[in-house]
Amino acid sequence: MRADRVTDWLNENVIALSGVEPGVGVDDIEPLAEVLADVRVVGLGEATHGTREFFTLKHRLVEFLVRRLGFTVFALEAGVAACRAVNDYVVDGVGTARQALATVGFWTWHTEEVLALVEWLRAHNAELPARRRVRFRGIDPLDEPGADQWTADRAREITALPALSTKGSHLRDKYMAEAVQRILDAEEPGTRVMLWAHNGHLARGVGTSLGSHLADRYRRQYYVLGFAAYEGGFQALRFPGGKLTELVLGPARPGSVEWQLSRVRERAFLVDLRPAPGDERVARWVRRKTKLRAFGSMVFLWPLMRKTSATVRPCEYDGLAFVRMTTRARPLTAR
Repeated sequence: MRADRVTDWLNENVIALSGVEPGVGVDDIEPLAEVLADVRVVGLGEATHGTREFFTLKHRLVEFLVRRLGFTVFALEAGVAACRAVNDYVVDGVGTARQALATVGFWTWHTEEVLALVEWLRAHNAELPARRRVRFRGIDPLDEPGADQWTADRAREITALPALSTKGSHLRDKYMAEAVQRILDAEEPGTRVMLWAHNGHLARGVGTSLGSHLADRYRRQYYVLGFAAYEGGFQALRFPGGKLTELVLGPARPGSVEWQLSRVRERAFLVDLRPAPGDERVARWVRRKTKLRAFGSMVFLWPLMRKTSATVRPCEYDGLAFVRMTTRARPLTAR
């Protein structure tokens, strides 16, 4: 028996993907259907806000969740009011995809990959009756034009705190979770939500995260898929200067989550971590604190920051999606 039981277990249990680009069908993702049979909210994470392959793989997963499992709400880490124009486009064809996406205030979503997803949602909805069309919702409580009173009140509560304060971050996650709950409460019974946000927000093991609030409320009806990559590029605002820049990560360090996943034969795959592994060494890996690289929309002092990793337990995610090599997301050019 090989000493590396974790790698053996992963090789035996991964869902191998035919690729990460949309347009190739979803048959390879079919084993996920049984995993998600009773799930009401699926969190689709990302280790950075600027990785093309994370975005395209999530596009494929959205197609699967909509076509095969009947999910009808797509929720994004973006302003509640700002996403209304995108909803009007994907549901009723108002305006164009580019015009709608331009109303979403975060540069992170102004990419070719997100535009392609918005266009796919519109094409999917075009021939469906209104009640079966996928809706597009924002969950971030921002005090923006058109914000309802609930959203505006919570946005002002957050912005009254010092910028980048821990309490403000915790409140933001709490209110994003409440926004998801409000969406579900307003929809028909049985409605299922796809939630797109950063790994750090969606993890269920962090007591103040969006994911932990959802896990407390929905228990096993909440499923979070964390995303990881072994090496490659992404984009973020680099400080000092604040310029949108391509950044590159070298191979993951030995012992990290990404390093362990890279030892699997497949170049891109999903793996469900919910079933308790029979081998104690594998179970220890799932529970053990280890490193997983994660970057938000801004990076400071990149030569130092590129060497940092978050401390996580793999079991903070119900499953993991892995891509061996990544590239920068493609910003939309002006037309």
